[in-house]
Amino acid sequence: MHIIFVRGGCPMAPRVAKLCQMEYGIRHDYVAYGEVYMLDIKFKHRRRPPYLWHQYMARVRELRPQLAMSEDYGIDYSPRAHTLIRSRMTRQVADLRAAGVPQIMVCPKFPGAVRDIPTDCRVAVSVATGYSGFEPEMEELRGRECHLLGGDPRRQVEIVHEIKTVGGRVVSVDGNMMWMKAEHGQWFSRDGRWIQTRRHRWPTQILAIISGLNIVRLLRAASGGNS
Repeated sequence: MHIIFVRGGCPMAPRVAKLCQMEYGIRHDYVAYGEVYMLDIKFKHRRRPPYLWHQYMARVRELRPQLAMSEDYGIDYSPRAHTLIRSRMTRQVADLRAAGVPQIMVCPKFPGAVRDIPTDCRVAVSVATGYSGFEPEMEELRGRECHLLGGDPRRQVEIVHEIKTVGGRVVSVDGNMMWMKAEHGQWFSRDGRWIQTRRHRWPTQILAIISGLNIVRLLRAASGGNS
């Protein structure tokens, strides 16, 4: 399992990722401070400028990531627009293939969307948080290779098990919660708890690395130890 620390605007992020035995990723509108394993895309629902995909593809060709994404599939879904949005998704997948991206991810955003995603693409599951996310029915993920997009590592571990139960497989995971929590003096323990530091305030980088190592350990154990 590849575990990716996605953190834009942070020159120390590649080193933190390496020390945590993670890969490094950024969103396409950020500066890359190291070799980029995963490139995410920024867009706003219903405010997506027409040139955004061209900008994203320019970064793909520049950075040559191992993992890259199409835009979320169906975030503006309606049954009448189904053919149109499916065509846009397949065109974007074709663009990424032509650019030589080894692993392409498509994030489904409506029930039944997984069946439209090409079988050689990774299904990117947007892990539900308090304000966003869409998790398809687990049965839709039977026989599919999956990536977990963000969220709390405790929920990520649960989803790894749930997808295994239906015959799917989580082969990659990303996140940056370890850094966000560290900025508030919290770290992730070996037994899967967020713990608040007391008295002495440890540096954010140190707490993030401790958390990252424990997150990697738990996720790889949940996946069966595959690397």
